[in-house]
Amino acid sequence: MNRLGKLALLVAALFAWPLVSEAAVSDLSSGMLVAKKPAKKPDKKGPAEKKPQDKKPADKKPETRPEDELPTGPAKIQLPTMEEKKGDSAKLDIQLLDSEIEQLKNIVKDYPEGPAKADLYFRLAERYYERSRYVYYTEMQKYDEDVQKWMEAREKNPEAPEPKIDNRGSKVYTDAAMRIYRIIFERYKDYPRRDEVLFTMGYNLYESGEKAEGVKMYWELIKSFPESRFVPDAYLAMGEHYFNSNDVNNAKKAYEKALAFKDSKVYVFALYKLGWCDYNLGEYEKAIEKYKQVAGLAQREAAAGEAGDKNKIQLRRESMQDMVLAYSQIDALEDAKEYYVSQLGESGALEFLRRLARTYETQGKAEMVVKSMRLLLSDYPNDPECPSFHNSIVLAYRKLNQREDVKREVNRLIDQYRPGSQWAEVNKNNKAAIARANNLVEESLRDLVTSYHREAQETKSWDTYNLARGIYAKYLKTFPDSESAYKLRWYYADILYKMGDFFHAADEYAKVVQKDPKGQFSAEAAYDAVLCWERCIELRDKEKIDCTQWKPKTGTAKIHEETKEMKREKIGFVETNISKAATKEDLVAKEIPALEKKFLEATDIFSQVAPKHDMYIPIRFKSAFIFYKYHQYDEMTKRFGEIIERYPTNEYAIKAARLSINTLYLKATASESEDERTKFWGEINHWSKAFKDNKVLVSSPVAVKEKFADELQSLIEESGYNVVLALRQKDALAAASGFDQFVKDYPKSKYAHRALYAAMVIYDEAKQLDLAIDAGKKLLKNYPDSDRINPTIGFLATFHTRVADFDQAARYYEQYFDKWLQQSGEGGKGKKGKPQPKPKAKPAGKGDKEEVEAILITDKEAQDALYNAALLRESIGDHNGAIANFAKYVKHFEDAKDAPDVYFKVGKIYELLGKVREADHIWEGYNEKFGQKSPPGRNLNVLYRHAMALRKLGKEKDSDKLLDKILDGYNQLPEEARDAEARMAASHARFLQIEPEFNTYINTKLVLPPATLKKNLFFKIDTRPKLEKKYEEIVALRDPDWSIASLVRMAQLSQNLSDSMLEAPVPAGLTPEQADIYQEELQKQALPLEEKAITLYRKAIDVSNEKGLYNEWTMKAQDLLREKYEPNAYPEVFRAETASTEYFYLQGPKLDKLEVPDEPEPAALPPPAPAAPAATEQPAS
Repeated sequence: MNRLGKLALLVAALFAWPLVSEAAVSDLSSGMLVAKKPAKKPDKKGPAEKKPQDKKPADKKPETRPEDELPTGPAKIQLPTMEEKKGDSAKLDIQLLDSEIEQLKNIVKDYPEGPAKADLYFRLAERYYERSRYVYYTEMQKYDEDVQKWMEAREKNPEAPEPKIDNRGSKVYTDAAMRIYRIIFERYKDYPRRDEVLFTMGYNLYESGEKAEGVKMYWELIKSFPESRFVPDAYLAMGEHYFNSNDVNNAKKAYEKALAFKDSKVYVFALYKLGWCDYNLGEYEKAIEKYKQVAGLAQREAAAGEAGDKNKIQLRRESMQDMVLAYSQIDALEDAKEYYVSQLGESGALEFLRRLARTYETQGKAEMVVKSMRLLLSDYPNDPECPSFHNSIVLAYRKLNQREDVKREVNRLIDQYRPGSQWAEVNKNNKAAIARANNLVEESLRDLVTSYHREAQETKSWDTYNLARGIYAKYLKTFPDSESAYKLRWYYADILYKMGDFFHAADEYAKVVQKDPKGQFSAEAAYDAVLCWERCIELRDKEKIDCTQWKPKTGTAKIHEETKEMKREKIGFVETNISKAATKEDLVAKEIPALEKKFLEATDIFSQVAPKHDMYIPIRFKSAFIFYKYHQYDEMTKRFGEIIERYPTNEYAIKAARLSINTLYLKATASESEDERTKFWGEINHWSKAFKDNKVLVSSPVAVKEKFADELQSLIEESGYNVVLALRQKDALAAASGFDQFVKDYPKSKYAHRALYAAMVIYDEAKQLDLAIDAGKKLLKNYPDSDRINPTIGFLATFHTRVADFDQAARYYEQYFDKWLQQSGEGGKGKKGKPQPKPKAKPAGKGDKEEVEAILITDKEAQDALYNAALLRESIGDHNGAIANFAKYVKHFEDAKDAPDVYFKVGKIYELLGKVREADHIWEGYNEKFGQKSPPGRNLNVLYRHAMALRKLGKEKDSDKLLDKILDGYNQLPEEARDAEARMAASHARFLQIEPEFNTYINTKLVLPPATLKKNLFFKIDTRPKLEKKYEEIVALRDPDWSIASLVRMAQLSQNLSDSMLEAPVPAGLTPEQADIYQEELQKQALPLEEKAITLYRKAIDVSNEKGLYNEWTMKAQDLLREKYEPNAYPEVFRAETASTEYFYLQGPKLDKLEVPDEPEPAALPPPAPAAPAATEQPAS
């Protein structure tokens, strides 16, 4: 709520009217009576903000705060409410009030005429008014609630209609009260309280819109009851009526009549309104005096402790505030200061002096603005609003067109409110004030510098340009990130260019582009930056002038007004034939000078920002030519390539093409590094094809004359192989496809077989094995003399392995091994010689005469190939083929590290085939052949397998001897040598030794006679823990299979004893009671054994699950547990043959990856066999 609204609420309480009767009179809302004096509009004419090349915008208004808003008339006043007027007693209970209304209506209806009936009517009217007020309060409460809900919902529904006040309910009672008052008024002319009735009716008629009738009632009251205490209020109401109607003279008379009642509560307010009448009549000094009187009276009455003290203090404030308008009309700045300081002190006066200064701004009084703001700065130097005061001075001087004063004040503005200044330190915690000061300083400086720039453009004055240059620099240093910095930096750079400071101008143009590459000025700024560096190079080369040392001149120095354009001097080219070889000096890059580097940086930025600029091609070519000039050919080629590709018809395109191709060919033929040659051949191939496909380019007159297309074709063929090979690193499949196409296009080329080999390797890397196999077979078929035959066979072997064509894979591996035998000339001596080093591939020669040495197969590659072939044969069930290859392996690579494993594997294959004698032959001769090379655990395992073979051959006694030998050997092994093979051998050997004892235990039955039963029972009881301990020793060996088997046997021991006890016969001669006791005691002994059996069966199953095993002992544990104790624990399963983990362990190491040459190619073989089941081991790839 603003101050006018606040004052409207306080006046009602300020002038509380005395009681008229004991009965409460209802509250009547008064109107807001306002003098409608039009506000004086501020002068909007004045200097505008200037842009160097645009029309002037309108002046910006000085910054103001809401509390600085100035009144255009007196405060809105709410007249004393009827409730306050009559001194309302405590509100009655609504039911009691309604009851009293009904009683009064009944009484007055039959009551005889006379003064007493008039009193009854009066009381009834009062009660109706009270009832109206009650309903009114309810209506207003509901309205407040509706408004609150509307405001909360407005965010979601901005279009929702604003609630309206509904006073229809209260109006019913108000109208009823007015009807009764009118009865009193018309019937009872001599009623003692007629003056009160007149005032009440006048008040309500006026408020209800019947103003004429209301005024009539006021005049009736004044004429008929001149001594009534309601007369001053009636005069005040009449004054408000005239004041609102802009009839200031009659309003003044009415207020003066009200003022005649010295003791009236409306006296001070009437005096306040008289002050406004004087103001509206132009009598400002009189208005000031009356405002002073009001302020003094209000202060004295508040100090006296009268009712409404706070409201009177507020009235005092309003009168002092209204005084500002009057002071502003007579420019009484010093008088205003003297009065406000005397009344409020220095700090309190600030608010009103600021209002006075702002009023001068609004009125357009520039001289008074300067004076009033100077006064504020002098008296309140550290006030948060000082920057605003100072800015107002700058604006005032601009309005007065006093440029020197403006410049001076702007400099002060910058210095006095910058970070670190006294004002900034005092206000450092007031972030809003600091931010506001920064904005004000920025705006003032911006306005000033653009003004000078515009003047410089108009006058062409060097000094004015120099002045603007300095201010621009100061602005951009102070406000580099302001909203206007982008535009002002463009103007600043333009000034620097015109003054000849090309070095700094280029830097500023670059900053313009960097700030907003897509901005309004960025394209031209980028172009101008290029021109600046070109001018710097020109000054250095022609006039020996260093542009970095530029200094501003004074006086009548000349401004550069020439058109900005790139120098189009002719560039002398060395017309070099493509076939010409380069000298060493031609290939050595030179350092690009500093100014040329700046020029290149600027051209790159220009190219990015302004690709459609009409100078784009010349600038791009010139930048490329600098790289050519300083032998930096790579960057040159890129830039020339852009011109050729995008602008083939341009005059610069053919020159760019020849220079690009020439430099690349020189590098390709002169470089010593193969990588570099490949790189440059690739670039030659790319550009040769691109130029040849560019029909516009090759059909130009220059190209036709010099047979440029033929030269390109020759280069395409020569560089074809290398360019595709170079593609491999970036796009392998594209390279492979390129090699295929190369072979199709040039099948007789010396590079054709290499292209096929490279394609095969790339397809392999891309996992496209069908294409890789096809390429390899083509190479074997079409180029049998290729130096890539050997690795191609190796590749084909691995490819067929990966597609699960194991039969074909084995064939290729065997073919690869045979190639090794042929290579060695003699492959059957049984021992390999020294490993032969793998020859490195020689680079491709320049002609077809040079032969390339074939790539040899190393011993390691042959060894791996043979092993893979054997393993693949085994995986497809060709065990005889596998044994044959493994036998060759042991024969040719007996010293190989894995030879013992391969020999061991042969024995295992024989075991798998059920060829016990052949397997036993391997086991019997193993130690002699590889015993020294094998770990102790392996040798022990071989001994174990020999024992198992003897057992199967019916030689159990010999086998039992070996079992003891196995256990003795295991016990002699150090802990680190007790590997899985050793533990398995020892575990099974020990298990077999215990089996006879286990069988004896199981076969011992509890049978009569009693002596036999007793003997056998104690045997089983004594034997069970002994056997359990032996089985526990096997479990301690940690072999998964035989640990599970031992746990099952331990469970069977407990189960057998438990079952024997439960099934034991009752000895003869026992009484029934003794028999029961006997059987009960056996059951007690059997129950723990059952629980132990269950626990051990479960443990066996848990170990099986934990180790990921499922062997015959696992099934046995599940069956016994289900059949005897837990029938639903495990379902019956299909009983397939199971394999011990021993099988998987002994499959041998993974196949090794076959080594192949770094440079690509593979060949065709017999058709692939159907895919076989996956082997347990995968061949090396």
